[in-house]
Amino acid sequence: MKAGAKISVWFKGLFRVKQLAVLRVTLDREGQHQYSAYLLELEAEQVKVAAEQGALKNVAHFSKNFPKMPVLLCLNGKGVLGKTILAADLTGEAALAQALPGADPGDFYVQVLKVYNGAQPETRLEVVRKPLADELSAELEAAGHPVVGLCLGEAAGLQDNAVKVLLGAGGVTAAAPAMQERLVQLRAKARLSGVFALTGVGLLLLLLLNFMLLSHYTAEVEQLALQQNLKGSEVKKYALLETELGSRAAFLRTSGFSGYPFAWLTGAVMASRPTGVVVTEFSINPLRQQAFASGGRKVYEAGKMIIRGQSDGAAEVNGWLYGLRAMDWVKHCELSGYVVSRDTGKGEFTVSIDMAPYRSKEIKE
Repeated sequence: MKAGAKISVWFKGLFRVKQLAVLRVTLDREGQHQYSAYLLELEAEQVKVAAEQGALKNVAHFSKNFPKMPVLLCLNGKGVLGKTILAADLTGEAALAQALPGADPGDFYVQVLKVYNGAQPETRLEVVRKPLADELSAELEAAGHPVVGLCLGEAAGLQDNAVKVLLGAGGVTAAAPAMQERLVQLRAKARLSGVFALTGVGLLLLLLLNFMLLSHYTAEVEQLALQQNLKGSEVKKYALLETELGSRAAFLRTSGFSGYPFAWLTGAVMASRPTGVVVTEFSINPLRQQAFASGGRKVYEAGKMIIRGQSDGAAEVNGWLYGLRAMDWVKHCELSGYVVSRDTGKGEFTVSIDMAPYRSKEIKE
């Protein structure tokens, strides 16, 4: 592989989820479920099975063999109903209504897949009762394994399907919003980690460049100082250069540079957001206008954050505020406005945050 291709593969890998455990459970009506599992790992552009374990006793046995990591839960056997419907492009609720007339969609996790019988398109339906799947999911969550997807029936045994879920290339999964949201958060965390890694490399390169330039110009200044015919105008030029650099540093401080990586601040706020809260505006070091006799100039409010959005109720926003106030980097957090929209019926709020002085040890993943 050429150097350019290797760099491209490395760069892409920074932003991807690299591990996914697949737990396959064959359900039994007597509760004697059969467990097996394998671990998928992304290495360069290839996905490999890094570990495999059959004849597991239970979730605790699985957790002992596979350290804390995200899990794709695959269910088959008794308790999973599968049926092929001679109709194409059915939604989950429509397919369930045909397979189980009168069934409440809220009682089931539903998985639909378009298949072909020759040239005839059909819909393959797999369903499982929510309490059965939720019980297993809760056990895994308690053991430190976030469940990021649920596969049912035939798709549960397909390794290719699990690979697609890991790579974000589709894959067949049941409609389970909470699990799907965890998968979205997992991918966002992987991308954020990639941003941190690139930022670290960039800062290292800048430090090296700064060191090289500093060494070069320090030697030049020393050489000039040794020259007996150093003119006053040249001394003044370097003094002006020093003054200009000091002015630029002061500008950075007054224009809103807080020291915190903006991507980290964004990730910290959005990761704590309740599902019922929608953020419509997000400003770090917001712009403020100040008027002077000669006109206005731009002034930024350093160390401040403004969040505007909508919520289903004030309780969710208040709960979010308690979570934000508990974060180390938050000095002060308050709800500066909350009104209920007549058009949408949702609460429209404004949250104001003052950031604590920057300390590098506060930056935690």
